[in-house]
This record gives sequence, structure tokens and C-alpha cells, in this order.
Amino acid sequence: MQERRVAEEAALLRRRFPHARAGVDPGAGTGWVYLPAFPLPRGWNRRATELLVIVPAGYPHVPPDSFFLQRGLRDAAGRPLSHYFEEQQGHNPYHDRGWAWFCYHLVTGAWRPAARPLQGDTLLTYVNVIHQALGGVLARPRR
Repeated sequence: MQERRVAEEAALLRRRFPHARAGVDPGAGTGWVYLPAFPLPRGWNRRATELLVIVPAGYPHVPPDSFFLQRGLRDAAGRPLSHYFEEQQGHNPYHDRGWAWFCYHLVTGAWRPAARPLQGDTLLTYVNVIHQALGGVLARPRR
């Protein structure tokens, strides 16, 4: 993963989310994107949440996979939602920092990055997909 690429895409994110931050852990080959006040679609018990996206090694060819939200999110009626896990487990290394893991995978072939960020999918694309997914999950009850 290239630090320059993540920095370019963080600049794109800040156009829509001025307080967005991003960084790279060169030793791990991964990066991160943090939005302190990500607006939620209607139907949630709050208007915004913190959002954390881990940028995988191999990005942009390998898309982000899943994301983290603040714990305590429920639908407007107070019910927990499918694909949202607050408990500590292997998929949530950030539980002790107040994060819940939202299991979400892109459909195979849906991610199409390009050499130039404005010509293909980016971290902004992924954040937009997250917003759509959070709206869609309200229509499905948790099992």
C-alpha cells in the first residue's frame, strides 16, 4: 500500500467529511481512516457515529473489508441490528477502545480501483457504500 495513495484519498474524503483523518502503519502494511462524526441514515438511535475503516495491505487492489462503529447503536426502536457485533471476538481487536465490528463484504467484482483515484473506486466510495449498507440493514431484522 502506498502512503501517497492513502493521503490522496484522505484529501478526497475531507471534501465531504472535513474532520476525516487517515494514516498508514508502514510496519504492518495497513492503513486506517477515521471519521469522528459519520452521519447515519434515518432509523438509527443517533444521528452520527464514529467510523473506523482499516485499509488492508494490497490496497487499492484489495478493498476494505468490514468496518468499526461506536458501540451502543440500535435502530430507532432500540433493537440490535444484524451484522453488528459489540462483543469482544477475533474480528474485533478494537473492542477495548469502544468499537463494535460491522461485518460487511463487498460483492465480488464490485470494487474497481484505478491508478488515479478519481478514475476508480476509492475510500470515499467505500464510505458511501457503508452509508447505503447501514440504511439497508434497518430493513432486515437481526437473527
